[in-house]
Amino acid sequence: TLSFLREVEFARISAAPPSRKPWSPSKQTRARILSRDGHVCHYCGSAENMTIDHKEPRSAGGSHDDGNLVACCGSCNSAKGTKSYGEFLSSRVVK
Repeated sequence: TLSFLREVEFARISAAPPSRKPWSPSKQTRARILSRDGHVCHYCGSAENMTIDHKEPRSAGGSHDDGNLVACCGSCNSAKGTKSYGEFLSSRVVK
């Protein structure tokens, strides 16, 4: 039975999906998107701690095309998480 358990464990590990490597835009892509968006967050207008965000998350099939990428501050990017563009905008509280 020990060899059977090892086979089952091996099959479970082998069937696990590969972990997704975090995506990082190239320097050229980052510069192009930040320039296009005026170096301000697409969601809140901040110019602090700028990142690049996928409007449609990768986890939902979003691409790395420029049309799916926006300049985004770190706070909004963290708050958005895996929400879609529309979900995030509708979940924000307007002050």
